Amino acid sequence: MFFFNVFRISVAVSCFWIFCGNTGLGYSETLKTAQRLSNGQVLLHAGGCVNCHTDYENNGSLLAGGKKIKTPFGIFYSPNITSDKRHGIGNWSEKDFILAMRKGISPNGSHYFPAFPYPSFTFLTEKDIKAIKDYIFSLPGTPKPNEPHELTFPFNIRAGQVLWKSLYFTEGPFQINPNKSTQWNRGAYLSRAVTHCGECHTRR
Repeated sequence: MFFFNVFRISVAVSCFWIFCGNTGLGYSETLKTAQRLSNGQVLLHAGGCVNCHTDYENNGSLLAGGKKIKTPFGIFYSPNITSDKRHGIGNWSEKDFILAMRKGISPNGSHYFPAFPYPSFTFLTEKDIKAIKDYIFSLPGTPKPNEPHELTFPFNIRAGQVLWKSLYFTEGPFQINPNKSTQWNRGAYLSRAVTHCGECHTRR
């Protein structure tokens, strides 16, 4: 009888581990994924990505690009950054996305114009950059072709961005100032990296 009871207890514990233990691990991973996507959503909106990459004026789809941005150098058209594999960034790897955000370089090696505020996004942590990508890739893609920029010479020469970077670009990520409070560092990170306030409010 003793051995029979031990056997029954062993079976019960095994069943509990198989059905409840695995479910618990699955729930934990699901919760982590949900938190990461939620963080990515907040960062995407706080960073102004939706406002720039959605052509609200012409009822454009979310993040599908096409918004006209007039500047003294000509007209920029925001690109499609949905998960569409042909016209968006659906074929980008995690490494590609980090390269664009951290260094302002596309997967094919060309340099982005700083109309894309990578000089600020470079200060994002790698964890936050990955969260933004994961959230974008969780959304449906939109097969909308990109429109070419209409820039005047010599501002239309992408190779010139190498010189611009040598003068004005400092690669991140954000470094905590140990002489300041946690709240100060948090505010500096949000204003300098996430919301990129300096892009408009800092003179170059």
